[in-house]
Amino acid sequence: MFFSPQDIQAFMKQLQCAKDSFDCLQSACTSIKEKLPPLVLHKDIDFSSSEVDSYSQGLVPRAKASAYVALNTTGDGNCFFRVASILAFGNEDKHEEMHLRIIVELATNSEFYLQDKDNEQRIVAQEKVFIQSSEKKSVEIDRNLLKTEFEIDVLRVNTVSPSTRAADWHLQALGTVLNRLVQSVFPECGGTETREYYMMRFLFRDAVIQRRTM
Repeated sequence: MFFSPQDIQAFMKQLQCAKDSFDCLQSACTSIKEKLPPLVLHKDIDFSSSEVDSYSQGLVPRAKASAYVALNTTGDGNCFFRVASILAFGNEDKHEEMHLRIIVELATNSEFYLQDKDNEQRIVAQEKVFIQSSEKKSVEIDRNLLKTEFEIDVLRVNTVSPSTRAADWHLQALGTVLNRLVQSVFPECGGTETREYYMMRFLFRDAVIQRRTM
């Protein structure tokens, strides 16, 4: 099925109209999901011809530097979705389509992402960095607060400003949209726990569900 730029713009406009609440966005995404054709990845993408971001390449851990290359992208706040387009199609041109697909994935599967234990551990690791000088030794996840933060992040990136930077949730959803494992490569900085939960592979949704039932 042909998916034209005009289709993308129409769907994005539909999402922009659902800016009042997460429930409205979720309803709009459910409707769009039924009309979205499957994502067909470009075959045989040659990344060797892409421009390398030398600064970012210098942040790649030495043990990973020979296997991973930091590619240059347009720095307009849509970097994450432009990267997603490069991974799927070999260029940045379809970053709006990837933006749309990732928002639809998050909004229509919110419960799945809120139940992800790895995500909870990432949040705990980040919080421990902020409280490491205090006497508090443990961090507990407030489920209501987690749900609120999830909805705020999805709404913020989708409806408040199309060029607002993506959050952790979007990285999680990328694997499902691509139907591939996504390896996150984190610089050798920050706390050990933070690196542990960002220097990892993000499973796509079906793989995680299968793992949970084993």
